Amino acid sequence: LPLSYRLVLKLASCLGDHFDYATFLKAKVRSDYDLDKVLPHVCQIGFLHELAPGKYMWAHDQVRQAAYELIPENMRESFHLLIGTRILMNTPENELDTAIFDVLGHMNKGIRLIQTHEQKYEVARLNLMAGESCIKTSSFHSAADYFTNGIKLLPGECWECEYNLTVKLHDAAQDAVFATGDFPTLGLLNSRVIANAKNFDDKLNSY
Repeated sequence: LPLSYRLVLKLASCLGDHFDYATFLKAKVRSDYDLDKVLPHVCQIGFLHELAPGKYMWAHDQVRQAAYELIPENMRESFHLLIGTRILMNTPENELDTAIFDVLGHMNKGIRLIQTHEQKYEVARLNLMAGESCIKTSSFHSAADYFTNGIKLLPGECWECEYNLTVKLHDAAQDAVFATGDFPTLGLLNSRVIANAKNFDDKLNSY
Protein backbone atom coordinates (compact mmCIF):
# COMPACT_ATOMS: atom_id res chain seq x y z
CA LEU A 1 0.00 0.00 0.00
CA PRO A 2 1.19 3.57 -0.64
CA LEU A 3 2.46 5.48 2.41
CA SER A 4 -0.54 7.86 2.37
CA TYR A 5 -2.96 4.89 2.56
CA ARG A 6 -1.05 3.40 5.49
CA LEU A 7 -1.08 6.74 7.32
CA VAL A 8 -4.85 7.07 6.88
CA LEU A 9 -5.47 3.49 8.02
CA LYS A 10 -3.26 3.85 11.11
CA LEU A 11 -4.99 7.04 12.20
CA ALA A 12 -8.45 5.67 11.43
CA SER A 13 -7.71 2.54 13.50
CA CYS A 14 -7.24 4.77 16.56
CA LEU A 15 -10.56 6.58 16.08
CA GLY A 16 -12.81 3.59 16.78
CA ASP A 17 -15.13 1.30 14.84
CA HIS A 18 -16.99 4.36 13.55
CA PHE A 19 -15.58 7.83 12.96
CA ASP A 20 -16.42 10.99 11.06
CA TYR A 21 -14.49 13.11 8.61
CA ALA A 22 -14.43 16.17 10.89
CA THR A 23 -12.74 14.26 13.75
CA PHE A 24 -10.26 12.67 11.34
CA LEU A 25 -9.36 16.10 9.99
CA LYS A 26 -8.79 17.46 13.51
CA ALA A 27 -6.63 14.46 14.42
CA LYS A 28 -4.62 14.42 11.17
CA VAL A 29 -0.94 14.79 12.02
CA ARG A 30 0.76 14.98 8.65
CA SER A 31 -0.13 17.35 5.83
CA ASP A 32 1.73 15.57 3.00
CA TYR A 33 -1.31 13.73 1.65
CA ASP A 34 -4.75 14.78 0.42
CA LEU A 35 -7.36 13.18 2.67
CA ASP A 36 -10.16 13.90 0.17
CA LYS A 37 -8.36 11.74 -2.39
CA VAL A 38 -7.07 8.97 -0.13
CA LEU A 39 -10.26 8.21 1.85
CA PRO A 40 -12.40 7.34 -1.21
CA HIS A 41 -9.65 5.01 -2.48
CA VAL A 42 -9.38 3.29 0.92
CA CYS A 43 -13.14 2.78 0.85
CA GLN A 44 -13.02 1.54 -2.75
CA ILE A 45 -10.43 -1.11 -1.81
CA GLY A 46 -12.77 -2.28 0.94
CA PHE A 47 -11.01 -1.36 4.19
CA LEU A 48 -13.69 1.18 5.15
CA HIS A 49 -17.35 1.78 4.34
CA GLU A 50 -18.84 5.27 3.98
CA LEU A 51 -22.19 4.99 5.76
CA ALA A 52 -23.27 8.54 4.93
CA PRO A 53 -21.45 11.65 3.73
CA GLY A 54 -18.52 12.10 6.14
CA LYS A 55 -19.43 9.04 8.26
CA TYR A 56 -17.23 5.95 8.10
CA MET A 57 -16.95 2.50 9.65
CA TRP A 58 -14.44 -0.32 9.37
CA ALA A 59 -15.32 -3.21 7.08
CA HIS A 60 -14.41 -5.65 9.87
CA ASP A 61 -12.87 -5.59 13.35
CA GLN A 62 -9.95 -7.69 12.11
CA VAL A 63 -9.18 -5.13 9.39
CA ARG A 64 -9.10 -2.38 11.99
CA GLN A 65 -6.87 -4.48 14.25
CA ALA A 66 -4.46 -5.17 11.38
CA ALA A 67 -4.29 -1.44 10.65
CA TYR A 68 -3.65 -0.67 14.33
CA GLU A 69 -0.81 -3.18 14.36
CA LEU A 70 0.93 -1.11 11.68
CA ILE A 71 1.77 1.25 14.56
CA PRO A 72 4.85 -0.10 16.41
CA GLU A 73 3.81 -1.16 19.91
CA ASN A 74 6.38 1.09 21.58
CA MET A 75 4.95 4.12 19.75
CA ARG A 76 1.24 3.61 20.41
CA GLU A 77 1.07 5.64 23.62
CA SER A 78 2.83 8.60 22.01
CA PHE A 79 0.65 8.27 18.89
CA HIS A 80 -2.55 8.43 20.95
CA LEU A 81 -1.18 11.37 22.96
CA LEU A 82 -0.41 13.20 19.72
CA ILE A 83 -3.88 12.49 18.30
CA GLY A 84 -5.55 13.75 21.47
CA THR A 85 -3.39 16.88 21.44
CA ARG A 86 -4.23 17.55 17.80
CA ILE A 87 -7.98 17.17 18.38
CA LEU A 88 -7.74 19.51 21.40
CA MET A 89 -5.76 22.13 19.44
CA ASN A 90 -8.24 22.02 16.54
CA THR A 91 -11.42 22.17 18.62
CA PRO A 92 -12.95 25.61 19.31
CA GLU A 93 -13.46 26.27 23.01
CA ASN A 94 -17.25 26.37 22.63
CA GLU A 95 -17.19 22.81 21.19
CA LEU A 96 -14.92 21.32 23.85
CA ASP A 97 -17.83 20.01 25.94
CA THR A 98 -18.70 17.54 23.20
CA ALA A 99 -15.13 16.81 22.03
CA ILE A 100 -13.68 16.27 25.51
CA PHE A 101 -14.27 12.51 25.46
CA ASP A 102 -12.53 12.11 22.08
CA VAL A 103 -9.62 14.20 23.34
CA LEU A 104 -9.17 12.26 26.59
CA GLY A 105 -9.86 8.90 24.99
CA HIS A 106 -6.46 9.40 23.38
CA MET A 107 -4.56 11.60 25.83
CA ASN A 108 -5.24 9.30 28.78
CA LYS A 109 -3.69 6.40 26.85
CA GLY A 110 -0.45 8.38 26.74
CA ILE A 111 -0.79 9.81 30.23
CA ARG A 112 2.58 8.55 31.50
CA LEU A 113 4.38 10.39 28.68
CA ILE A 114 3.12 13.83 29.76
CA GLN A 115 6.21 15.51 31.15
CA THR A 116 5.83 19.17 32.08
CA HIS A 117 3.86 20.35 35.09
CA GLU A 118 1.94 22.79 32.89
CA GLN A 119 0.79 19.96 30.60
CA LYS A 120 -0.08 17.74 33.55
CA TYR A 121 -2.26 20.42 35.12
CA GLU A 122 -3.96 21.13 31.76
CA VAL A 123 -4.87 17.47 31.19
CA ALA A 124 -5.92 17.12 34.84
CA ARG A 125 -8.37 20.01 34.29
CA LEU A 126 -9.72 18.27 31.19
CA ASN A 127 -10.26 15.09 33.19
CA LEU A 128 -12.09 17.10 35.85
CA MET A 129 -14.34 18.59 33.14
CA ALA A 130 -15.07 15.16 31.62
CA GLY A 131 -15.78 13.64 35.03
CA GLU A 132 -18.21 16.43 35.88
CA SER A 133 -20.04 15.79 32.59
CA CYS A 134 -20.32 12.10 33.48
CA ILE A 135 -21.73 12.93 36.91
CA LYS A 136 -24.56 14.88 35.23
CA THR A 137 -25.65 11.68 33.48
CA SER A 138 -25.05 9.48 36.56
CA SER A 139 -22.16 7.67 34.82
CA PHE A 140 -20.29 7.28 38.10
CA HIS A 141 -17.78 4.62 37.04
CA SER A 142 -16.65 6.72 34.06
CA ALA A 143 -16.56 9.83 36.26
CA ALA A 144 -14.39 8.03 38.82
CA ASP A 145 -11.96 6.99 36.05
CA TYR A 146 -11.63 10.57 34.80
CA PHE A 147 -11.18 12.03 38.28
CA THR A 148 -8.57 9.44 39.28
CA ASN A 149 -6.70 9.98 36.01
CA GLY A 150 -6.66 13.69 36.81
CA ILE A 151 -5.31 13.00 40.30
CA LYS A 152 -2.58 10.72 38.91
CA LEU A 153 -1.37 13.63 36.79
CA LEU A 154 -0.98 16.05 39.69
CA PRO A 155 2.67 16.77 40.55
CA GLY A 156 3.90 16.43 44.14
CA GLU A 157 3.57 20.15 44.92
CA CYS A 158 -0.04 20.34 43.66
CA TRP A 159 -1.39 21.20 47.12
CA GLU A 160 0.76 24.34 47.08
CA CYS A 161 0.80 25.29 43.39
CA GLU A 162 -2.72 24.32 42.19
CA TYR A 163 -4.68 24.04 45.41
CA ASN A 164 -8.18 24.70 44.03
CA LEU A 165 -7.80 22.21 41.17
CA THR A 166 -6.38 19.60 43.55
CA VAL A 167 -9.21 20.00 46.06
CA LYS A 168 -11.87 19.90 43.32
CA LEU A 169 -10.45 16.70 41.83
CA HIS A 170 -10.20 14.95 45.18
CA ASP A 171 -13.65 16.12 46.29
CA ALA A 172 -15.27 14.99 43.04
CA ALA A 173 -13.37 11.68 43.07
CA GLN A 174 -14.55 10.96 46.62
CA ASP A 175 -18.19 11.40 45.60
CA ALA A 176 -17.77 9.26 42.47
CA VAL A 177 -15.95 6.34 44.12
CA PHE A 178 -18.46 6.40 46.99
CA ALA A 179 -21.26 6.04 44.43
CA THR A 180 -19.44 3.06 42.84
CA GLY A 181 -18.75 1.40 46.20
CA ASP A 182 -14.95 1.55 45.83
CA PHE A 183 -14.32 2.08 49.54
CA PRO A 184 -10.56 1.24 49.58
CA THR A 185 -9.93 4.06 47.07
CA LEU A 186 -12.28 6.32 49.01
CA GLY A 187 -10.23 5.71 52.16
CA LEU A 188 -7.00 6.66 50.39
CA LEU A 189 -8.55 9.85 49.01
CA ASN A 190 -9.98 10.79 52.41
CA SER A 191 -6.59 10.36 54.08
CA ARG A 192 -4.85 12.47 51.46
CA VAL A 193 -7.34 15.33 51.78
CA ILE A 194 -7.28 15.30 55.59
CA ALA A 195 -3.47 15.43 55.54
CA ASN A 196 -3.16 18.23 52.97
CA ALA A 197 -6.27 20.42 52.84
CA LYS A 198 -5.75 23.88 54.34
CA ASN A 199 -9.08 24.39 56.10
CA PHE A 200 -11.92 22.48 57.70
CA ASP A 201 -14.42 23.22 54.91
CA ASP A 202 -12.14 21.54 52.37
CA LYS A 203 -11.72 18.52 54.66
CA LEU A 204 -15.41 18.18 55.51
CA ASN A 205 -16.24 15.77 52.67
CA SER A 206 -13.49 13.43 53.91
CA TYR A 207 -14.85 12.74 57.37
